Amino acid sequence: MNRITLTLATVLSLAFTQVTAQDLNKGLEAAQASDYATALKELKPLAEQGNASAQNGLGLMYSLGASFLRKGVLQDNLTAHMWYNISSANGHEKAGEYRDKLEALMIASDVLKAMAMARECMNSNYKECGYLPAFTQVTSQDFSERSEAYKAGDYVTALKELKPLAEQGDADAQSNLGFIYRYGKKGVLKNTTEAIKWYRLSAEQGDADAQSNLGDMYNQGEGVLKDYAKAVKWYRLSAEQGHSYAQYSLGNMYNYGNGVLKDYIETLKWYRLSAEQGNSLAQNGLGLMYEEGNGVLQDNLTAHMWYNISSANGGISGRDWVADLMTATDISKATAMARECMKSNYKKCGY
Repeated sequence: MNRITLTLATVLSLAFTQVTAQDLNKGLEAAQASDYATALKELKPLAEQGNASAQNGLGLMYSLGASFLRKGVLQDNLTAHMWYNISSANGHEKAGEYRDKLEALMIASDVLKAMAMARECMNSNYKECGYLPAFTQVTSQDFSERSEAYKAGDYVTALKELKPLAEQGDADAQSNLGFIYRYGKKGVLKNTTEAIKWYRLSAEQGDADAQSNLGDMYNQGEGVLKDYAKAVKWYRLSAEQGHSYAQYSLGNMYNYGNGVLKDYIETLKWYRLSAEQGNSLAQNGLGLMYEEGNGVLQDNLTAHMWYNISSANGGISGRDWVADLMTATDISKATAMARECMKSNYKKCGY
């Protein structure tokens, strides 16, 4: 057995401490034979039965894809994050740590998508554990058909369904075509030039998803020269339509002074709009603003409240850090504030 296979076998053996020996052996034997498709086949059913160790193992397989799993499994950070997140929610001790390390390598929009994938997977009782389409408000039969192809991971068929509509000027089809080209999955080569082209056509028609994604690509310098001013332009157009992620992203631009003057008041404005739609990243951002007193009076209770809400919505937050600075009475108050905020659908959040 070569060094790469041995490393993978060791990683997987650590990942599956609670899986039955028979199933574990099947997976390991397949991995040792470089038959990673079979290894995946053995482990996926366990994950879909709710086995946290199997879920963590799937996260490892997808996250290591490009380095180790050269046959049968594509490296895929979104799917890896999804399985780590689910495994952590189901009690696996290490999965949350792996998820957080992987998150540091991902852009914010991908983290949100992965979190949405995890919610959909668990809410569907593990029936819908693939990529969530970014499709919005398309009602045609063509969309229904391509959505099924997309859910099944048949991106070639989805592309064939989308392209004629996109070429006819359908803004939703253009936006979704941009998404497929941006990430390039299963038979569709990644092509950031095509992604930019279709996102731009859709964004210029006012599609909020496309505007937000185009903002991301300028912000990251993905397929285009990095241009914060253009990123701000597209984020703003999307944010003003109520797009939660774009509002969060625009808040970030003001927070760091990228493409705009650094302005904590504007940061707070956009974070709040996004947070009040349930965006866990914006909620965490608000927690940090209150913890550090940026643009607001420093307030550990409100910081804890937003951190707590972010955690409840699947985000990573500094709740436990700020809790170390608070009395038990204050923590109790902040927890009650968080309950009231969520119960009121973000109408009563201690402002």
